[in-house]
Amino acid sequence: MEERSRLFAEEIQATLDGVLPGERLIVSRAFEDSGRHIVQPQGATAVDRRVPILVDGDHLADLSLSLYLGADRSGGYLKTVRSDVAVHSVLDRTPL
Repeated sequence: MEERSRLFAEEIQATLDGVLPGERLIVSRAFEDSGRHIVQPQGATAVDRRVPILVDGDHLADLSLSLYLGADRSGGYLKTVRSDVAVHSVLDRTPL
């Protein structure tokens, strides 16, 4: 499970690197003692884990991403148990 979760984090990393400028590190870590893993940007706090979204070099928003992973019934495949994805505007009182 740990290896599969790490590989999935690498896939997410490659996707974000392909579409968003800037650097970030997507990591997988064990989630408590449940046997599940969480894939998200590396950072100490939720705000630190946000990925900047730039348009023409201007920072307009942040992407937060947390994917909670577990094994399927057979134990042979990885499945997403829960996903939290949000876009947070950094503009004051201006809609995206």
